[in-house]
Amino acid sequence: MWPFDRKKRRVDSELRRFASYLSPDVVKVLADGSPREPAFERGEIPFALLQVRDDNAEHVDKHLARAMARVRESGGVSDMMSSFVFVIFGFPRGTWASVPERPSIENGRRLSAALLQDMGSDVRVLYGTATGLVGNLGGSHFLHYGAAIPNFGALMTKLVQLEFGRMGVV
Repeated sequence: MWPFDRKKRRVDSELRRFASYLSPDVVKVLADGSPREPAFERGEIPFALLQVRDDNAEHVDKHLARAMARVRESGGVSDMMSSFVFVIFGFPRGTWASVPERPSIENGRRLSAALLQDMGSDVRVLYGTATGLVGNLGGSHFLHYGAAIPNFGALMTKLVQLEFGRMGVV
């Protein structure tokens, strides 16, 4: 047996662990090691964008921990930056078979309501759907699974215009 055959089997075994989190195209690209263009999924992306109260830096971690407990329960994939969290639902699409209902704007509404009930004036939330791309963002040397949504800055502006303890929909 050739030593590099063993390495290939080990790599394949490691990549299978990610199969439930990544689309089959992304897993294939990673397994092949080929420098092809990234595999993105295009479609309507149900999302929730939230900010926890950050006027006291010492409290941000506590607020984020409370928010992330609800995000985990919601089944969303999230990105976090400082006191902001961006959550998408239903990607990769291959996971739809394992959830009771197709992800929709309702996922964002339910998460938003739960966050406001739990956190009150320590959070503000914007939810909706947007057409965009989901996949490995940032190129082949930076593995980051997330969403690219056109005019994301406009969503951020709408979010920060909300009072804490409120939610909005787009």
